[in-house]
Amino acid sequence: MKRFLFLAVLGLFANHAWCEQFIEIGDYQAHYMIMDTLSLEPEVARVYGIDRARNQSILTVSVLDVGGASVTAHITGSATNLLGVAQALIFKAVTEGEAHYAIANLKHSEEQMRFSLQVRTPDGQVHQMRFEQKLYPGIE
Repeated sequence: MKRFLFLAVLGLFANHAWCEQFIEIGDYQAHYMIMDTLSLEPEVARVYGIDRARNQSILTVSVLDVGGASVTAHITGSATNLLGVAQALIFKAVTEGEAHYAIANLKHSEEQMRFSLQVRTPDGQVHQMRFEQKLYPGIE
């Protein structure tokens, strides 16, 4: 039930300011979404080991095959602000039924961040995924 609640919360935000986006990587689509952690209920954040704070966001990445099915992918990477300060992103794999995704905590202030991810898809290939996004502090 708690996991369903987490997915429901993510789904709500996918339709708002933190719109889900995707990048084509080989024969796959890597969907990503960033949202502030204060938007999560404390109990849901605790279950997933997510730190709730004004300067924390969560990056969620899911990979879909050509048929739109969720697949397991290994994800590593980093986020860098415009001053060049980088932080490693530690992804935690989550599987809920047929859904597979990875989540990582991200500390930031109100700033533009550049993301560089490496995504190993089920076919064993490693794809580079790069994107940039402005992040804002959460509101309590």
